[in-house]
Amino acid sequence: MVSTDTQATWLLVEAMGDRCTVIYEYDSPRAFQTLERARIVHARRGLADSIKELVLKMKSGDPSPKLDIYGDLRLAAEPVMGPERDPHLYAVKVWIGPIDAQVPTESRIVGTMMWDPTDKGDPITYHDPVTDGVILGYDPPATQRISAQVFRHYQYYPKEHLLGPWVEAIKDGRKPAADTFDAKIDLTRTDNQLLRVFIAMRAVKAGTSHAIRGVIHDISDVDPPTEWSGFDKQTARSAISATVGDDRTTGWGHVNFATGIVLEWYTTPPGDLRVWEFQNARWADEREYFSYLERAKNGERVSFSTVVRFNDEIPRSVKVAISPANPGDVGNGFLIVKEEDNPALEFHPMW
Repeated sequence: MVSTDTQATWLLVEAMGDRCTVIYEYDSPRAFQTLERARIVHARRGLADSIKELVLKMKSGDPSPKLDIYGDLRLAAEPVMGPERDPHLYAVKVWIGPIDAQVPTESRIVGTMMWDPTDKGDPITYHDPVTDGVILGYDPPATQRISAQVFRHYQYYPKEHLLGPWVEAIKDGRKPAADTFDAKIDLTRTDNQLLRVFIAMRAVKAGTSHAIRGVIHDISDVDPPTEWSGFDKQTARSAISATVGDDRTTGWGHVNFATGIVLEWYTTPPGDLRVWEFQNARWADEREYFSYLERAKNGERVSFSTVVRFNDEIPRSVKVAISPANPGDVGNGFLIVKEEDNPALEFHPMW
């Protein structure tokens, strides 16, 4: 939906919850603003109602592209559906132009994701084909990823430290203080192409708890990414690589203190622990793990021995060290792991 006609514009309207709001307008983020506050809609008071009607038609069970006329304007609406795990209407791409203008055939690149912390006790991010195949560049695209597989693509994410506390409330079954979270992220596809995306997420009711729905919009054409030269994620990766050198007995990960999730592995965990790159670990005693995270959050470097297991249910003894990089409630650190031959370690009774 890119148009060379200067009188035409477009909106990205989210529909992940009970309301529909604007999350992007042509070249600017409008994170979760009412339709009435969009620039073109503000000048045409009844236009908001026409757009809402198109969105409601799609939400009511007819998620097919729609055309409409409002005065001297033509509207073209295209649905953005959630991933296979949650195939509901997440957003609508709305092109608005002169009534005699041709609707562009090229569409905005918009993908979706869903994160359910209650899913099998092992949080997974579910992707639609656009998110995994077009934005991240995987061929063939997968329907689900763990956090470490996604965050390895991020190059610049200034609001990342705020994401953990927001997700923590949802992970604990509580409603977060704010229902929504949005951010610009520069990421590298699998083919090393640099993109800038705008992600808008909403906490939605899922049974007795909350899940996260998200819309990922490639905005590289209107807000190009920057080759960052300061201290960014790539610098951190290079520094860790230089520190570890040829040592393949340890794995270095980036852990979020609020959630305890390893967001990225800077170096591959050794031996049988390498599966950690593609699956989340389940700890023998999760309360013990979070107690060590709390100490690291307060600035202490801690180490302990424990047992972890993955989808194959095989227990693996592991030596863990957590070193704070940025202490505090919104901080993070390094999770350093190595294999340990310790048969005395056993499962927690709750396993």
